[in-house]
Amino acid sequence: MILRVQHLLARLGYRPGPLDGVMGRKTSAAIKAAEKASKLRQTGKPSGVLIAELDRRLARVVSGIAWLRLEDVQAIAPTFPAEHLPHLQAALFEIAATPLRAAHLVAQLAHESDRFRALEEYASGAAYEGRKDLGNTQKGDGKRYKGRGVIQLTGRANYRRAGEYLGLDLERQPDLAALPAVAYQTAAYYWLDRGINAKADRDDVKGVTKLINGGTNGLRDRKTLLSAAKHAFYVNIT
Repeated sequence: MILRVQHLLARLGYRPGPLDGVMGRKTSAAIKAAEKASKLRQTGKPSGVLIAELDRRLARVVSGIAWLRLEDVQAIAPTFPAEHLPHLQAALFEIAATPLRAAHLVAQLAHESDRFRALEEYASGAAYEGRKDLGNTQKGDGKRYKGRGVIQLTGRANYRRAGEYLGLDLERQPDLAALPAVAYQTAAYYWLDRGINAKADRDDVKGVTKLINGGTNGLRDRKTLLSAAKHAFYVNIT
């Protein structure tokens, strides 16, 4: 129940912390905020009543998600492959994308994947060898768990967590993360796991970038892509 509540909260733009099924302070605070918004008694605890209310609210959001056209995405990144479109659409549905959220997600994915041309990073991954913060504790982990996917999933620990969430053994089969059908799933998971909807809803491109990149590398390009995405998706057009 806790993981389901965390997932619903993240999709609605709250920040429950990692999608790990653990009832921590961030999850409790997010529940209280959602309860307050829904005029429920603030308990900070998951319940059937809360899930039903979050499901109802989410249904309103996703009912307004329009499927993207190929030309919309190729207006942002002309090298976007047509065969990726259903996978991107599924990712947008997973994060309960509003037009603004969609613009931020697509802009970030375009930057991270070199305009959707690379589902595996160009470098060998040797630079990640021994990175305990990424869970790379065994010899060869750097190359084995190099960045893959449209958001460049990196490190043994991140592969394990994403795989557990998606029901895939990415730790034993890391190459799966470079398949389009998986690449967009891990991107949606990563987005929700870090509560990025909250930053996207505030149109905070710097904040979104920090949550994705850990810093502000490529911020100028990300802003350029975001501007193009807003035009393509009719966001803030006057």
